[in-house]
Amino acid sequence: MKIIAVSISDQKGVPKKNIPEGMLIEEFGLAGDAHGGPWHRQLSLLALESIQKMKDLGLKVHPGSFAENITTEGVVLPELPIGTQMSLGPEALVEVTQIGKVCHDRCAIYRLAGDCVVPREGIFVRILKGGPVKPGTFFYSLWPRFKHFPGKNATILNWDIASSLKSPLRPRSIFVFLLLKDNGWDIKPWTG
Repeated sequence: MKIIAVSISDQKGVPKKNIPEGMLIEEFGLAGDAHGGPWHRQLSLLALESIQKMKDLGLKVHPGSFAENITTEGVVLPELPIGTQMSLGPEALVEVTQIGKVCHDRCAIYRLAGDCVVPREGIFVRILKGGPVKPGTFFYSLWPRFKHFPGKNATILNWDIASSLKSPLRPRSIFVFLLLKDNGWDIKPWTG
């Protein structure tokens, strides 16, 4: 799962411009974006695969055209349960707060194509922990949310691979390990 684009705008209801890197601010959103604030829709995400559906209808759209802050690739965003936590970049942690949205006034995309993917496939998150975010960064879902598990026990199946100094998974594995430990999980390597 990868971040394809980071986008901002200084007003609501307009396409967003792509930026080379952004800063997620805890309990606010993306610095410089009009949607930031102390509410449940601090950041919007839409998959590149969803944008492709609209391109297939003949529209000339790209990341940011749907006013999404983060364009992703490789995950079916609307299938993530509310409460799902995800790492976005090396530091940031977000939580899914809403799937889709009600579109009271049909947007320009809907008027052109007779459809729009955002009400069904866009998701919204709040920022639990801030940090830098940029295109090309991999992100990871830590779902379902920890409190939904009654036992809080986990076995790490690929411990040897993730623990290898040569593995590109090592920094992320340490992050996930510490996050689980900090949330009261009992972590044990798989010995099978």
